[in-house]
Parts: sequence; C-alpha cells; structure tokens
Amino acid sequence: MMLGTVQFGMDYGIANRAGKPSQAAVCEMISYAWEHGVNCLDTAAAYGDSEEVVGKALSELNLQGKMKIISKVAHIPEGITYNELLLYIQDSVETSLRRLQVDYLDVCLFHHEKYFYAIEILARMKDRGLIKSTGISFSGVSFKEVSKVLLSSFVDAVQIPGSILDRRFEDSGYRLAQENTIPVFVRSTYLQGLLLMDTAPLILHEMQPALDCIGELSLQHHLTREAICARYMLGIDGVSSLLMGVDNIDQLQENINLIAQGPLSPELQTEISNSLPLLPERLLSPSLWPKE
Repeated sequence: MMLGTVQFGMDYGIANRAGKPSQAAVCEMISYAWEHGVNCLDTAAAYGDSEEVVGKALSELNLQGKMKIISKVAHIPEGITYNELLLYIQDSVETSLRRLQVDYLDVCLFHHEKYFYAIEILARMKDRGLIKSTGISFSGVSFKEVSKVLLSSFVDAVQIPGSILDRRFEDSGYRLAQENTIPVFVRSTYLQGLLLMDTAPLILHEMQPALDCIGELSLQHHLTREAICARYMLGIDGVSSLLMGVDNIDQLQENINLIAQGPLSPELQTEISNSLPLLPERLLSPSLWPKE
C-alpha cells in the first residue's frame, strides 16, 4: 500500500464530507502508516498545499529520508518554448523539494500522458540528483499512449487508474509493464469513494446498476465493499502497489488491514470480472463527470 495525500491538501473525493484533515491528524495518519509498514507517500504540486503539509509532518515525525516520496510536475502551460519548458520543469521539481523539505524525490511523474514529449527533460533531473526515478501518471481519459510510454527507456514507473469497474489496463498494460520491469502504482481503487456507496449521486445515476452489483457480491460473499474493491486489485498480476488516499485514521487502519488479507480467491476474482459491467470512459474518469 502507498498512502495518497491529495486529501491532506484540498477537499477531495465525491464521498468526502469532512474536508481537509488537520495537521495533527495528518501527522497521526502518517505515523500510523509508517509503523504498519507503509513506506511511501504520493503527492503533487497540484494537490493544494499537500506538499507543504506532508513536508511539515515528515519533519515533525523525524521521517524525512525514511519514507519514500512520489510527487508530480505541475501541469505544463501550452505554447511555451523548449527553453521555457526546461526552466519550468526544473523550477517545479525544486519547488516541490523545498515544500517537502527533502533533497530529492524518489519518483517524479508527469500528471498526464500528454506531457510524455518532455520525459527526456525530466530525466535530466536524475543526473542532478534531484530525483531518483521518472514516469507518467496516466489521466485515465486515454490509454492510447500506453505502449509508447512503457517501452521508453526514460520511464521507470507509471501510475494508472484502476478498479473493479475500470479494467482498461488489464488488456495489455500490466503484461507489458511486467515484461519491461516497470512498477505500476494503481490509484482510484474506490473511485473517490463512489464504489463504496449504496446509492449513486444524482449526477452519476448511471452508476447505480454497478453499485448494486457490488453490493450483491458483498452480501453473497460476506465481504465489505472495501474488501471486494481492494482485494480484487491485489489479485491482478502486474500491480505493484495500491495508492489509497484516506480522510481519517479509521479509513487508514481499514485499508492496511485489507491489504494484509491479500487477494481474493481466483474463483471470486473471475466471478467479479464476469459480473460487473464494462462502463464508458465518461463514468470511469472523475475529470469527465458532470459538474453538480
């Protein structure tokens, strides 16, 4: 398990009603995660003040240099020149380091596959010792660039959206990543908490049949919705780590316990794949969801 920190820097998640946790709560969660075997945090320049919050927490907990950190380059403006791009990426990485109060990033990703054209520039930051590994965080809007990204010598890791309803990467992506020894960090296991809800929000009413199906599987197999969703993803070959964000310590404890239980049985894994519908992209990608 990798701990996502977007909730630490901004109000995030369709099921989040509590808002940002306090700095004290963040420290409690990071400390608990570390004590229970979670050694990696995922953040980004675009996640509000998440980097500052995480940096302060790591300093207070004396965990700097112990927990691995993944962050992402700020979204790149359109129409900038090559020299401007060089300076922009360098400034973004250096700003993240200052906010996080660390000397280097273990992994630095671009936020979207459309920025893949600049991956060689990002790799230069490795030569300066500012980052250890480079890669791409797929937006989920399109996986057309998967093979090109996974075959690049400049890509050390990828982050992708994946869940029991979002199985687009299962067709070939995981296999290709394995063949090229590229770690795959999977986010959106709960799809911002939507998959844990009994009733879909009105703006996503088309998701209701899928949510009902998850509920039926949960009752039939005496498993929570969380267990169905998380342990299914653990059973997929090629998944290196589940990136899971939390709003509070209770959610963190539950997720750590679920990870410890390991994957579902192969029989249940197959049943879930056969039972749940394949949904259109506009329902799988939060960036495409209707606005309330």
